[in-house]
Amino acid sequence: MKFLKLSAIILLVSLLAVPCFAEVPKLIEYIGTLEKANESPYPQGIYDINFQICTDDTCTNTLWSETHTVEISAKNKKDIDGGT
Repeated sequence: MKFLKLSAIILLVSLLAVPCFAEVPKLIEYIGTLEKANESPYPQGIYDINFQICTDDTCTNTLWSETHTVEISAKNKKDIDGGT
């Protein structure tokens, strides 16, 4: 019985320790469409898209920011790798 309890404790500690060794990804992939506030697509062209990670919902304090220049095609879909 003691062996079973000890095994359960070791398993629980092992499962809780796993997130401690996780790393923050170096790249964040974004795939989406570029739309206006009324959900209509932007016309084909080249656009500067700014990505930000903020500490609050109004983005008064920016932790990270990056701008990508992308060309929007007729299908209006684009893949972007943030962190590059």
